[in-house]
Amino acid sequence: MSEVLLRQMAMLKLLPRPPRVVGTTDLKRQLKGAGFETTARTIQRDLQTLATFFAIECRDQSKPFGWRWQQDAPVFEVPAMDPKTALTLKLSAAFLRRVLPHDTFGRLKGHLEHAEKVLVGVPNNKLAAWPNKIRVVSAGLPVAYPEVATEILDVVTTALLEDRRFKCLRFCRGAGDLVGHSSRCAEGPGPTKRSQPIQRWTRWHCRTLATSPR
Repeated sequence: MSEVLLRQMAMLKLLPRPPRVVGTTDLKRQLKGAGFETTARTIQRDLQTLATFFAIECRDQSKPFGWRWQQDAPVFEVPAMDPKTALTLKLSAAFLRRVLPHDTFGRLKGHLEHAEKVLVGVPNNKLAAWPNKIRVVSAGLPVAYPEVATEILDVVTTALLEDRRFKCLRFCRGAGDLVGHSSRCAEGPGPTKRSQPIQRWTRWHCRTLATSPR
């Protein structure tokens, strides 16, 4: 296998997904650390060539400038994901959806879609039917999780992750009357089996308008 092909494969693995980008200077440094000596001009030429075959793009309309995978680009993996890994990822998603920061879980979208394709793409794959053969039963009463607006959940989980406060308006349940405003500190309890911090916070955020963390 030629050094050029190996370098280009390594380059594809270094490209981030939106909203992050990586510039040619950083790519040159990372490639050097992986054992590939090259120039910024060669990297730019390689990226332009790769863009004709892969769903990558150059962000040059606004800073920061750089390259990245397109928003809906399929997952590129070498070696490919095997069915057992795909099943593990699919089953994990049901739990991770409630405990990961909203934006962080969103980054898994491409991997989850790829895992689903791997499971259904293998003929006579018994692992694909495994999720229909098992159930996770709660030790207590079933919990009906509230519906929370995405923009509110983003603010709350970001504040909790970064140990920051956020402003909010509180409304009376049912009546819709404004009952006050406050600056909340997103300090939830640690994760437990029976109640996750995000779930406790969102009980009243269903009727809350939250602004950006500060």
